[in-house]
Amino acid sequence: MNKIISKDRTQMNTDQADERMINYYKNISVNHSYLRSSASNFSTKDHIVTKGKQLFCFFFLFISILFWGCGGKLTAPPDVEMPSNLKLEPKINDSTVKLTWDYITSSDDTISFILAKKTGATSWYEFYATISTKIFIDNINTSDSLIYAYKVRAYNQTKNEFSSYSNIVAYFSEITKPTDLIITQPSQFTLQLNWQDNCEGEEGYVIDKKIGNDNWENSYKILGSDSHSFEDSTLLFEPVSYRVSAFTGDNSSEPAQNQIIPNLMAPTNLQLSVLDNNKIEICWNDSSSNEDGFLIDRKIGEQDWIQDLITIPSNTTSYVDDITFPCGTFAYRVRAFHVENDTTFYSCYSNEEQINIHLNLTGSIGTVGNSNQVFVLSRNSFERYAFIADNYNGLVVTDCVNPSSPSLVTTFPLPDRTISVFANENYAYATNRNGGFNIIDITNIDSLNLVESCQTAGVHNDVVISDGFAFIADGEIGLSVIIVSGPPHLITSLDVGGDAKSLCIQNNYAYVATGLNGGLAVVDISDVQNPAQVGNLPFSGTAQDIFVEGNYAYLANGESGLEIIDISDPNNPTSVSNCQTGVFAKSVQAQGNYIFIADTEVGLIVVDVSEPTNPFILGIYEMITQPNSICLSGSYAFLSDNDGLKIVQISP
Repeated sequence: MNKIISKDRTQMNTDQADERMINYYKNISVNHSYLRSSASNFSTKDHIVTKGKQLFCFFFLFISILFWGCGGKLTAPPDVEMPSNLKLEPKINDSTVKLTWDYITSSDDTISFILAKKTGATSWYEFYATISTKIFIDNINTSDSLIYAYKVRAYNQTKNEFSSYSNIVAYFSEITKPTDLIITQPSQFTLQLNWQDNCEGEEGYVIDKKIGNDNWENSYKILGSDSHSFEDSTLLFEPVSYRVSAFTGDNSSEPAQNQIIPNLMAPTNLQLSVLDNNKIEICWNDSSSNEDGFLIDRKIGEQDWIQDLITIPSNTTSYVDDITFPCGTFAYRVRAFHVENDTTFYSCYSNEEQINIHLNLTGSIGTVGNSNQVFVLSRNSFERYAFIADNYNGLVVTDCVNPSSPSLVTTFPLPDRTISVFANENYAYATNRNGGFNIIDITNIDSLNLVESCQTAGVHNDVVISDGFAFIADGEIGLSVIIVSGPPHLITSLDVGGDAKSLCIQNNYAYVATGLNGGLAVVDISDVQNPAQVGNLPFSGTAQDIFVEGNYAYLANGESGLEIIDISDPNNPTSVSNCQTGVFAKSVQAQGNYIFIADTEVGLIVVDVSEPTNPFILGIYEMITQPNSICLSGSYAFLSDNDGLKIVQISP
């Protein structure tokens, strides 16, 4: 059974020991006085020799007292044996640790042990406990961030002497383990270690290091207390491992460990610029010193990265890429490489940058309504007008012969909300929400005149003029046909299923987008007074707009993106592929192998359909407004949105 003396008892023993030491020093002083008095009885002849002896004794006693007062640092240690092999055994439970030590003496002197303790960052408590046995059990919090350190010395009560201290041991809980050891490479031949210091009262930190498969170099670096970083030099291309532990005396925390393979430094500050219609210049900073070259990756639109597309010699910091697409979004990244012993090493990538070719805003003009649809009419090289169905604001005409600076020509009020518009050489045809169909003379573009109007029962979502007839996507009514020669009037309507949102005419067929969960309806209009539905292709989604070119129909299908449909047999349309394009595909137009989509949440999206079975997004022009309709004219896409009209270049 260990005998642990209480604090009062410990203090009493301490006071007794101090009193003995004081008495010892008093005896020394008395002996010193005696020597001086005895010296006065010596003969004069011996006075000089005696005086020298007195001075020597006085000097010896002074040095002895000074030594004792300084803790024995100036002379050899006292004769009392020092305890050895102090150990802190694993914790007994969540609040108890055990200390043991060795002590060997052949004398019959009375020996006790004085235990010193240090808690966290506080000073040592030199007389924490006095013990008569070589074992001590202490109650501590074994689950906190404080470090508990101990050392022990012997006290010979018979000789009234203390030994030197033993080795120091300490208790580290699991919490004291360093965490978040991160190794970075701030420069080509430098490594930076950073970690989280989770303990209080450590003597310092010890770092072990291992290169490749070599043995660990223990105690590679010793750091002071409260350290949390270390910088080291390094070579390249071989794994370097580090272990970091907090330590006090003979004990340490559990280590944090991590590894890095030092590499070439990544190129930095990658920048892109457009040199001309089909050239992109790529520039970067060379941050490495012994690369064999650089590799450039390219990404087109939403495709995957094309890795190592271009190889550049070392110490080169620019490249010009030739672009064959008419427009699109192009992204680049660069990395350095080095070949050694038939092994290729790669740096990390530079920053990624992207740039648009011919997919940028050219001009814009605001309108006071919430524009629904736009139709662009080019009469000649000197006249290009955008007709905008501008909701409650009526029909708005803008001059766009200079796309970078469109200007308002006129606004023509119409009953209710203007939804759709179509124009030819002499007339514009505008529809209203309440079923109104209006023919407007645009011969004199500065002074528009209403020619005729008529009503139907549906909602005129879209209108197309062909061979003297107006074909209308008439909401739930379906496909309505109005004759426009003479007084306009409805001649027939055909229910196509669903909610007719948009239509496109080609080769005596009307292709109709039929709204929510509708898809595509195909109507034979060769007998215009007796149209007949001959094909149907349903889709989940919200079919909003349809455009037909050649043997394919392109359906803007709301949240489902773009549907590509084979219509080589109009009686049996078949789905070819789907391309997820954004959030909500609202309007669609085609130009050759490129499909242009107005997405209400994203902006203008360009899809490459040169392989109809494998379409991909070629580029995106992001918009903060909500485009509702798109119309192509020449090298530009005209988009009506909730702010007015945006003009975006799409080809040289």
